[in-house]
Amino acid sequence: LSQVMIRLSRRVVRQMRRDIFARLVQLPVGFFDRYQTGDILSVITYDVDTVNQSLSADLLQILQTLVTVVVSLVMMLTIAPKLVLIFCVTIPATVFFTQYITRRVRPLFRRRSAMLGELNGFVEEMMSGQKTTRAYGREGAVLEHFDEKNRQAVEAYTEAEANGTIVGPAINCINNLSLAMVCIFGSLLYLSGGIRLGD
Repeated sequence: LSQVMIRLSRRVVRQMRRDIFARLVQLPVGFFDRYQTGDILSVITYDVDTVNQSLSADLLQILQTLVTVVVSLVMMLTIAPKLVLIFCVTIPATVFFTQYITRRVRPLFRRRSAMLGELNGFVEEMMSGQKTTRAYGREGAVLEHFDEKNRQAVEAYTEAEANGTIVGPAINCINNLSLAMVCIFGSLLYLSGGIRLGD
């Protein structure tokens, strides 16, 4: 399944890059006046690579989690329907937490992409105007400006990644809590004669 997802993600990304390039060729010249080259390059490279990573890794993890939840639910319904009540607590908690984090993190990732685009645009502009920069002795000012843009990009990247990586451990914590609740209530059901030891 992992190999299938990797092949699928490669095909999707290849087609996305072709479509993006075909669209760029058709755009009017005014578009390139409005947007920096770095922003355009950021979309072509970084954003497409993010889609590739999501398709090849995240989608597979979502499918595995979905299968686990469905199989666990079916087993609970057939063996001990009372334990399904635990799902009524943990699944909504997972959904609400994921929605909350997504609303909070989405603007951070947009800001990260914007800062990366600005940095790429600045670097591309300075590299193409390198002779002019040297001719007017502006190397120090350009380096200071680059350091500032680089610092802003690093801060945006760090903030987005730090907040984005909360989701996985938090969901694992809720899953572990769910497992602990199943063990506790399953043991209590066994002690009261509600289920057998094999169940």
